Formats: sequence, structure tokens, C-alpha cells
Amino acid sequence: MNGLRVRGPFHPDWANEIPYVMLIDREGLGHTPDSVSSLPSSTTRMLDEVDTILIVDNAQQPMQAAPVAAMRQIAAAGYGEKLVLCFSHFELVHGPNLPDINARRQHVIASVDQVLSAIGNELGYPTERLLRQRLDRNLYLLSRLHSGLDRPDDADTLGELRWLLGQLRVEAEPLDLGDSRPLYSRGRLAAVVDDSIAAYLRYWELRLGVGTDPTVRPAHWSKVKALCVRYARRSNDEYESMRPAGDLLAALTDGMRVFLAEPLRWTNGTPDEDTEQQIHDALTRKVTADLRRMVNDRLFLDAAELWAEARDVTGAASAQQRADLVFRKILEPLVGPSGSAMGDSPDLPTAVVATVVERAGELDISID
Repeated sequence: MNGLRVRGPFHPDWANEIPYVMLIDREGLGHTPDSVSSLPSSTTRMLDEVDTILIVDNAQQPMQAAPVAAMRQIAAAGYGEKLVLCFSHFELVHGPNLPDINARRQHVIASVDQVLSAIGNELGYPTERLLRQRLDRNLYLLSRLHSGLDRPDDADTLGELRWLLGQLRVEAEPLDLGDSRPLYSRGRLAAVVDDSIAAYLRYWELRLGVGTDPTVRPAHWSKVKALCVRYARRSNDEYESMRPAGDLLAALTDGMRVFLAEPLRWTNGTPDEDTEQQIHDALTRKVTADLRRMVNDRLFLDAAELWAEARDVTGAASAQQRADLVFRKILEPLVGPSGSAMGDSPDLPTAVVATVVERAGELDISID
């Protein structure tokens, strides 16, 4: 069992009416500062289905790698307008330099600002600007959620919860993309896809211990084997923080975001920043669904026999042999530019470019 559905009505004492909302609580994204580069595939598949994406983090500590990766991937995939950020345990934020609630609030917001600046450096200023605008009105600081919220100093939390509930029920306005469209270079797109895949392969070369770099710690051999077992059985496309398919999708969507931020020109003049962002998001959402299917087919469904071969390696030095096999016989050939054919395309990078061009055409966006 991987889910449990519970039906109400549930009516918290602080709500003025029964809140007619459906909440889908996903598994935790991790609570350590270890490197986390992507969301679980089971989570990314739901991004298009929900109205709001609510990330809950702990206000006591700086934002960890997992929620930061979630924010980055949500924005890169074109779902930044759905993002809501909540911090719990706000009552435990204290220190000699935080004399009042406003200082404590600014302390938490400053940590978010650092994350947004880092995302902007990776994905470009338009994405950072979108997230800042979104979180200016959708960031909530909550205290004492484990209690009955019946003390006088709980008024701020009650106000935040009521405002949050109201925001969850606001329907999104229909998009107006205007009459101007961006023009892009197909050669530039191909280069961005190649760079994204090269970075992905280098990361996994180091993650598997096939290559060496002091900044990346190789995964333990038992985790590599557990990953192979899950892929071979087609039961799951990840093991803990090891997500070959999720990392590839994240690398491609990150590259797409950088590519879209740099059009050659616009057909009818540069639109305002909000419209420009909506056009980028509309195309990214279309492309992300296709990329998720392509990555899933390539690494998960079609490669089960190869993963089984890696799983079954035994004998002396089997750990290193398994890691080499995963990288040399699965990831490099199936993902790289010199790999096997995928549909009508000679390899995965070419298939990605063709998909982006096709989806862009549906929005009257030219990539020549």
C-alpha cells in the first residue's frame, strides 16, 4: 500500500466554515543537508494534477537540500505559480539578535532570499522573479501546530492559517499569452540539451564511483545494488536519494529554463515580464510531461533486462563491476548522444529536441 484516502468532513475550530479542499500528503523529502538534485518521480507526475503545491519546512534551520531542490524543479517545470511555502516551529526561532517577532520573521525570510538568489543564478532572473512575486504573498510562518492554538499569542498563527485556507480555494485565472511569441535557435537548443545530459552523466559517473571528484561522495555499493533491484523489477525508479530518472528529468527541465530565458527576438515586440513568464511556463509544462514519459520509457521500462544484469553481478570486485556496468552499459548508451535510437530519432538528445520543437509549434513558438 502506498496511499490512504480519508474522507471528512473535517472542521478545525479556527476555520469559519468547513474547508472543501482535498489534501494529498506526499512522503517527506528528507531532512539532511546531503545533496539532493531531484524530486521523486511519483511526486513530479502529480504537479500537473493539483491546484496548489505546498512545501512545509522547519523554520528553526536554514532550508535543506531537499526543499530547495523541490522549489527549483517546480519552478523549472513551469509550476511556480502553484507554489506555497510554509514554515512550522516558528515559535522556536529565537536568539540574541532576534528581539521581536518582526526580527524573527525577517530572519526566516532572509534564508528564503538566499535560496531564491541561488535558483536565479542557476535558472535565470525571470524564474527568480516569478518565485519572489509568488512567495511575497504565499509564505506562511506557523507556530505551535502541535497544540490547540488557544493561547492569546496564537492569534498570528490562526490568521496565517485562515489566509492560507482562503488562498488554497482561489481559482487560477485563465492565461492570456498575448500576440507576441519568442523565436529561438534550434542549434542553441541542441547545445543546451547536450550540455544538460553531459552534466547529468558526469554527476552519475561520480555518484557511482566510476569517476572521482572530492566534491561528490560515491554511493555505497549496497545502495547501487538496491537501485538495480528496483529497476530490474520495475517496482520503483529510485532508492532513497538515488534517482537516475528523476535526475535526468531535472537536468533537462533546468536546461530548458535557461534556454527559454534567451530568445533570439520576439515576433511583435517584447511583452511585459508577467506575460513573458506565462509563455515560458506554458511551453515548459507541455514539454515536461513528454520528457517525463521519454525518460521513464528509456531508463525504467525498456532497460529492465540491463538493470537485472547489473543486479546479478557476483564475485570478487562485483561492486565496482556493477557500478561500471550501470554507467557504461545503461546510462551512457541510453542517455548519451551516441546512444541507441529512440523512435524516429537516432538518440535521446535528438528526440528531446524534436519534442521541444513540436510542442513549441503548438503555441506558435518558432525554433529554427
